[in-house]
Amino acid sequence: MGMIFDIESIEKQVGPCDFIVGNIDNIYRTKDFIIVQKLAVREFNGEAQLMSSDTFYRRTQLRDVQYERIFMMRGDKLEGKRIASNIAVRKLA
Repeated sequence: MGMIFDIESIEKQVGPCDFIVGNIDNIYRTKDFIIVQKLAVREFNGEAQLMSSDTFYRRTQLRDVQYERIFMMRGDKLEGKRIASNIAVRKLA
């Protein structure tokens, strides 16, 4: 599970990029934020639950340019979509 980014290659392409960190399962953006989503399957009360740990990065001009260059292969689907989960933990970076 997860997208593993070559941080060195990305930094050569777009400069230091604070929202690309390690192993990411999903990344998308909304009107105000770029959201990095890491997923984990946990057992809770005998049932498997999908847990999402989301980190929100406020959109800036620099982050938008970096995001667009990194994900230009998405074409019309540039914004991406959130992967639904049973449990979500959120933090603002």
